[in-house]
Amino acid sequence: MYLKFALSQIKIFLLVVLSAFISPFIVYPFRKKIWANRYNKKHSFRWYFSDTSETNFGSDRKNYINSFWGLYELLKDENGDADYDAFNKLSKFGKFILWYRWQIFRNGMWNYIISNAPKQGVKYDIEEIINEGEGGFWTWRNKTKHGKQFVKWDVLGTRYFRYSFTKKKKILGFDYINFMAGASNNRFILKLRIFKFNQK
Repeated sequence: MYLKFALSQIKIFLLVVLSAFISPFIVYPFRKKIWANRYNKKHSFRWYFSDTSETNFGSDRKNYINSFWGLYELLKDENGDADYDAFNKLSKFGKFILWYRWQIFRNGMWNYIISNAPKQGVKYDIEEIINEGEGGFWTWRNKTKHGKQFVKWDVLGTRYFRYSFTKKKKILGFDYINFMAGASNNRFILKLRIFKFNQK
């Protein structure tokens, strides 16, 4: 279980590194075609190097922009919303740089990740190992919920785990450290973050 998870994360890391070099040539020029065929079950190989999942922004164009450029996280207005005016004012090169930040560094290989999600079904043989701090033993410890949790379970004959902690620790001027590893509801997660006390 742990070895399989570790190997899958190494594979994703290597794919992201590969994507950094090839995506500008195989994804960016074909982004409209990838978007148009996002629901096609016979995806081209380009789809796995892309991110076409964001569809809650009110229109097909806004969904497309947020999916490929991630405005809702990388380019916000003073209210914290996706800034479409600022996006429209960017040069072609500026848009490319924004896309590269989103597609490689923030959401690299996202379609591949969600296409290899944990099995869905009834959880059984649940083993609660650690449940400390805020939230139940299923709850990831993150920037807002501190403590530690560790749980194992089975779904359709496959064993999964979820482990995370957030604790106060001064590192490089930050106040807290957070670590997350294991199966979430729709993907596998591996994160290590440091953050300020008031950051959410």
